[in-house]
Formats: sequence, structure tokens, C-alpha cells
Amino acid sequence: MRFWVDLAVWLTLQIKSPRNQKRWAVKFAIVGLVIVVGCLISRAYSVNVHYRLTIRVQVDDRVVEGSSVNLAHYRREIQLLGTNSHMLSAASGEATVVDLGSRGHLFALIEENGDRNSRSRPERALPIAFGISPYGNVDPKDFSTLRGLSGTRTLPPEIMPLLVRFQDINVPASVQRVDPADLAASFGPGVRLLDISMTVVGDRTPLTTGIDRILPWLASYRDRKLDGGRYGRHDAENRFANSLSRVHFNTVPMRQ
Repeated sequence: MRFWVDLAVWLTLQIKSPRNQKRWAVKFAIVGLVIVVGCLISRAYSVNVHYRLTIRVQVDDRVVEGSSVNLAHYRREIQLLGTNSHMLSAASGEATVVDLGSRGHLFALIEENGDRNSRSRPERALPIAFGISPYGNVDPKDFSTLRGLSGTRTLPPEIMPLLVRFQDINVPASVQRVDPADLAASFGPGVRLLDISMTVVGDRTPLTTGIDRILPWLASYRDRKLDGGRYGRHDAENRFANSLSRVHFNTVPMRQ
């Protein structure tokens, strides 16, 4: 603590010295210019879109819904030393959960498992749903459009996220794929999907957290699959569970 106090006093004296004032003014101006330029470059080369994914399910004579706020990120890699620039995109956040009571929980994953069309990945589904790109590919020329997005769009079946459930929510390997066209096959008669929608929300809207309260074992599956294996294998006994891990339910760091 004493070191930092002495350093602060020394810097104050250096700045107040008439001989050093001009020099420090130049240094601060350079730092300020670097910060401003950095912000401009960041805005020119990347954009974030906060969105709310909402799932509505009919259970007998009532409608149940669940939602989560996540982030779609698009970035153009800066071209250096003659290399070709390219686009990167990703989604950050948590799976959306719908509590169906005694029927169990329905999860819409934040990440695909590689078995389906990549257009259903959230960062691709969003530009498709809002009419920016038919295949979900984003270009830097689309950044201003992405920043100006608003409203809600209902997702067609081909770009809906991967839906899953657990036969036993305490057993990760019991995960099962859910057919959006036939929720009754997974949850029993009287259960059907009404719609899944994306709504663009403000940049200051906090991302949803708390999936670890529903899946308390999730943090321990950071480096292993839901079947307990360390690696994905095409010959795994439980191929679907072997294709999923924590990152499909939560893409941000979690406490173990």
C-alpha cells in the first residue's frame, strides 16, 4: 500500500513541475488519442447484438414460457501484413429453459452440437430472422444494420435452436433430443410448441444467468462430455450425450 501512495505522490510532483508539464501534457494527449482511435477501430470492426430468446409451450389448457437474454457477436479480423481479413461470429450466454412442472424442463441450447445445419446457431439465426442474410453470413457492411435492429421475429423450424430434455435432470447422460414438431413424444400428451422468437433488446440489458441452479453439475463438465467421456467419439455408446458438454448450455465462465 505504501508503494502505491509513494508512486502517486511522485507522479503528482512530476506533473506539477513546470519543466515537466508540457511533456506530461503531450503524453496524456497521446494516451487519449490511442483510446479514441481504439474505440473507433473496435466499432468499425465489431458489433454486439443483445437479444431475448422466448419459447412458448402449451401444456394442456395453459401456456408456459421461458426466455433468456444472450449476446450475438460479429467481428472482422483486422488485416495485417498482407493476410486476408475474415469474419468471426459467436453467441454468448445460456440455454433458454422452460419449466413444464411435473413434465420436466425444456432446454433450447446456446450452441449446436455439429449434427445439424449451422444456420440454427443463434449468431446465424438472428440475421436470417431479421432479413439481413438468407444464410446467416454477416459482412462488415451489415454492421450499421445490425446496430439498428429492433422488434421481434418468430423463428421458422429450420433455424430453431437445438431442443433437449433430461430423463433425469440429475443424470447428465440422460439428455435426449426433443423434436420441436412433437413435444408430446418427449413430455406426454397435451404438450406442444407454440413458437420460438427472437427480440432485440438494449445493449445494457444484462445477460441471463442461473442455469447452474437447474443443472448444478454443469460446471464440472467444462472439459468432458455429458456421457462422462473426455472426447467426442463417433462410436460412443450414447452418441448424443457424447456430442454435448457445458458449452452447449453456458458459454461463459462458471464457478466450480
